[in-house]
Amino acid sequence: MFKINRKLKELKHNGERISLAIIGCGKMGASLINQLGGIDAIEVGLVVEHTPQKAKNALIDSGISEDKIINTDSYDEAYEALNRGFVVVSSNYRLAYKLLQITAVIDATGNPPFGAELAAKSIQYHKHFITLNVECDAVVGPILYDMAKKAGVVYTGIAGDEPGSIIELCDFAYGIGLEILVAAKGKNNPLDNYANAEILKESAKEKRTFTKNANKFCRWNKYHDRIKFSL
Repeated sequence: MFKINRKLKELKHNGERISLAIIGCGKMGASLINQLGGIDAIEVGLVVEHTPQKAKNALIDSGISEDKIINTDSYDEAYEALNRGFVVVSSNYRLAYKLLQITAVIDATGNPPFGAELAAKSIQYHKHFITLNVECDAVVGPILYDMAKKAGVVYTGIAGDEPGSIIELCDFAYGIGLEILVAAKGKNNPLDNYANAEILKESAKEKRTFTKNANKFCRWNKYHDRIKFSL
């Protein structure tokens, strides 16, 4: 974190900023918007959400004035708004990777098939990609990482969720000279090595996370090198 803080202060000193597009404004997306409001040299340029008022409320809660928020699905209007210092709210997710001012795209949707398509398209448009979509990352993350590396951009998870937390703990342990024997899943969700769509359907419905794409996603081949994108 010290290195990150120094880099952000350096960017601020040089008058540079990182402009983010956040896709999805549920619990995690809204929380992220709020936290980013206090970080040097980082700004939220675009929030994509099916319910624009949710995105608008999250931005206002983060300290952005309501009169600095513009709601549009038009590329030209969004481009002009960003140039004038406004924040754009939209239901058009394609703006995230098409707008030239956007530095990186953040997936906070929790929708695995959509997350895979969004990441692939963002990488093709040479945008850095940060994912909170751990289900998508667990299945096709290595493919997306390889795509990003070849394109010269970053594909990564986010600090704070389970994968990022495990990596941070491992880095800390290595840093103080410990030998790591096991790095495994923790926190609050039990691991089921035999989980499938039928087993998880009722639980997903209770949590209101079941979508029409859930069965399709769970049928994807578990071997990463056999998964093909059709974009």
